[in-house]
Amino acid sequence: MPLLDLSNVTMRFGGLVAVNDLNLKIEAGQLYGLIGPNGAGKTTVFNVITGVYTPTSGKVLFDTNDIAGERSGLITRRGIARTFQNIRLFGDMSVLENVKVAFHCRQEATVASAVFRTARHTSEEARVDLESRELLKIFGLKTLADEKARNLPYGSQRRLEIARAMATSPRLLLLDEPAAGMNPQESVQLMDLIRWIRDHFGMAILLVEHNMKVGWDFVEWPWKKTSPDFTGTRPMMARSVVDFPAPFAPIKVTISPGRSRSDTPFSASIAP
Repeated sequence: MPLLDLSNVTMRFGGLVAVNDLNLKIEAGQLYGLIGPNGAGKTTVFNVITGVYTPTSGKVLFDTNDIAGERSGLITRRGIARTFQNIRLFGDMSVLENVKVAFHCRQEATVASAVFRTARHTSEEARVDLESRELLKIFGLKTLADEKARNLPYGSQRRLEIARAMATSPRLLLLDEPAAGMNPQESVQLMDLIRWIRDHFGMAILLVEHNMKVGWDFVEWPWKKTSPDFTGTRPMMARSVVDFPAPFAPIKVTISPGRSRSDTPFSASIAP
């Protein structure tokens, strides 16, 4: 049973057909790529999956539940997170705060518990701080925790946006042109990091990319999209687990097995 199943999905804007009769299945733990030029409708597919748009027709099933037209917040709680083609960080907030804010969808504390600073709220606040810092360490941003997000270099902002998406504890991660604007070395490093995330956290990843070299070289199941219709597929051999790239190599993460959706997003130990 696929984790995500798009069946005959069409998205029209008046007379413009952005997505036409799309069928796409995403299996758990796999790395997929949706490749095509600007204007082919790739980001529209993401917007349909995440509830920004309600498809004109067709079904969007996530873990057998029809999520077409659901609110984006509810879809996030179901386990789908995304990044954006244009970086959307909170520029005046610190790097650490940008990650912390994403944990909101997994927190159980109420407004009342926050006002009265109950033990439950304090405990949860400490957990969020710890796990946020663990994520920053994984993404090579630990030393920049107190820096304003807008002051980060472009590549670091990209990594921060992915870290923020990871804080929602997704089972499916949607990355919209994560290597856009990066130089070749940064692109290779980021794509190796994305594959490391898949291998170590066991989530499915769907990557949108118009850079053919980035898309075809790094994903395992690329889909070519040159128009609102899919024009072909090319399954590729599954690649071996990659070595984690510098400067992230010193980090070791061990995930506790059997984690339920109510557990903390990362039952992980990180060692230098």
